[in-house]
Amino acid sequence: MPVVCVVIVLKATYRILDSIVDVVVKSHCTCSRLQGEISDTKSRWESDVAERSRENVARDVELNTLHDADAKLRAELTQRKHDIDRFVVFFGTCGH
Repeated sequence: MPVVCVVIVLKATYRILDSIVDVVVKSHCTCSRLQGEISDTKSRWESDVAERSRENVARDVELNTLHDADAKLRAELTQRKHDIDRFVVFFGTCGH
């Protein structure tokens, strides 16, 4: 094979290798960028989940507190009704 042909083949090979290197470098940059985006998204997701968890716990505590207060008020109402019934009976018998 003449030297000129070898030089042409070598130049073509180097151009192909340069193209391959460019693709590999771009792929590496893309992978690095995507890994960063994935990491950021995961961090935001975990932060959001933790915040929702805190909100749910706070809501559950408030709900339990309100249920307790409701039960207490209902018991007090029942007691007051009994008191009123006793007074009605008492004053009803006193007047006769």
